[in-house]
Amino acid sequence: MIAFKKNLFERTTHSWLFYHVLFWISYVATFSVDIVEYFGIDTRGFLLSIISRCLIVAALFYFNLLILIPKFLKRKKYFFYALLLSASILTFVYIYKAVYFISTTEVAEIYPANWLIGFSSRTLLALRILLISFLFDFLKGWFAQEKRLAQMALDKTQAELNYLRAQINPHFLFNTLNNIYSLALKRSDRTAEIVMRLSEMMEYMLYESDEVKVPLEKEINNLINYIEIEKIRQGNHAIVEFSFTGDYHNQRIVPLLLLPLVENAVKHGINKSTTNAYVRIELELNERELKIRVENNKSSEHKIDTRHGLGIVNLKKRLDLFYPQNHYLSLKDESDKFTAQLILELK
Repeated sequence: MIAFKKNLFERTTHSWLFYHVLFWISYVATFSVDIVEYFGIDTRGFLLSIISRCLIVAALFYFNLLILIPKFLKRKKYFFYALLLSASILTFVYIYKAVYFISTTEVAEIYPANWLIGFSSRTLLALRILLISFLFDFLKGWFAQEKRLAQMALDKTQAELNYLRAQINPHFLFNTLNNIYSLALKRSDRTAEIVMRLSEMMEYMLYESDEVKVPLEKEINNLINYIEIEKIRQGNHAIVEFSFTGDYHNQRIVPLLLLPLVENAVKHGINKSTTNAYVRIELELNERELKIRVENNKSSEHKIDTRHGLGIVNLKKRLDLFYPQNHYLSLKDESDKFTAQLILELK
């Protein structure tokens, strides 16, 4: 929950709209305090003055931010930029005096006795507004850069995922086709089942998993298809157990996050074991928290290296990208077994 709140805070503070709203709330509050003495005397004039002044400030602020900076300053048209900016400041200083307080009763407007003091104070205000507009332009560029970097990371990870999908574990595919051939020769009733499940896996991996997130139901079905195919392939050589609890409806997940853990258990576990081989997969969904635990036995001589395997490496990268503060991954290599556990807070 803390991680979710942290992510919400990060998304909010990286929102362009957030800083605009924050600026205007601060500005209106500051000016309201400045003329609060008029509120009880001339409420209509109080509100009209706030609205009018905000419009004048917004005109200077956004004229510099949206027109002068991108069309003149960044295009190195310094003379025209300086000319238009000076004209904007003078116009602001002249008009701003008239809207300091717009009286709708007999309240007298108060101005500094010395016109030079008033002119200087309004000029300094204009310069402060322009300085803030430059800060907003910097933030806009920074956010754009952050977005580009995030998109590059996403594109890189997507390319790696496409490469991973293109592999589709050729050993698994080759062995499955051999099993289909053997079952066909025996005219086994399970031939049609394994062909159907393999077809569904191919369709999901190659087409349905192109989206950033897919329904959790499809991801689990893909995992079940893989498990059932392995059960048929392994026959009496190994025990493959799977259990699932929870309601996966209306939940979405980044595709192909669950399969690499089970593939890893098959590849380094039962495929290399000679006796009493097993894989146990436990999947549990509690509200938005998804847990998967995969355990397989192995020979004591066999060391599982999870640092360089394409499937696990890609899994870690995608978890860091899509669930940076919302996942826990544990890979535990013991002398006689290997245990992988993933806890995921679905967003």
